[in-house]
Amino acid sequence: MGITETRFIVFDIETTNPPENYKKHEIIEVGGLEIMGGKVNNKRTFHSLVKPPCQIQPHNYKVSGISDTMVKDAPTIDKVLPLFISFVGDAPLVAHNISFDAKVLNENLVVLGYNQLPNSLLCTFVLSKKIYPDEKSHGLDTVIEKLGIRVSSKGRHRAMGDVMATAEIFLRFLDILRQRGIVRLEDIGSLCSTDAKLEDFQQLKLF
Repeated sequence: MGITETRFIVFDIETTNPPENYKKHEIIEVGGLEIMGGKVNNKRTFHSLVKPPCQIQPHNYKVSGISDTMVKDAPTIDKVLPLFISFVGDAPLVAHNISFDAKVLNENLVVLGYNQLPNSLLCTFVLSKKIYPDEKSHGLDTVIEKLGIRVSSKGRHRAMGDVMATAEIFLRFLDILRQRGIVRLEDIGSLCSTDAKLEDFQQLKLF
């Protein structure tokens, strides 16, 4: 399938850690944004704060700015996650470092009695490593700066702010891949999920 005909959902989650288990991640915010026809569709978004079953830890508050007061009246994850999954549908999911976000979502889905995500997973962090293999850092702030994307500092480290930045990065990367002859969703998926390099698909185009 061509990427211009594909509906994508760019998403991000913010989390906190229970004080008794720093390896567990409780979701405190979910954000999603639709890309359709190669453009951001600002009319199709998803956003919700989430009340976790624990207090938000100081180090998590320092990163996201989300406090216990902000989530005290928010819905719990069992109410939010089904709505988010319905919003996503069968669209490929896009995130920066998607391995973390998808892992946390799947853990919560299993606890709530749902199947894990069947969607294709596309990662702008991995794509950055493939497109710029000589760069040392591929963090979101680094990629934003490299691509010259303008984002509000107030929105960073909140779900929708990071989603909007990731969406812009993804669209820029799609343009770069298109210029190199990589236009199939299947090829982009392989770039994100295997050790394949851009050159592997460029060589295929020659025959």
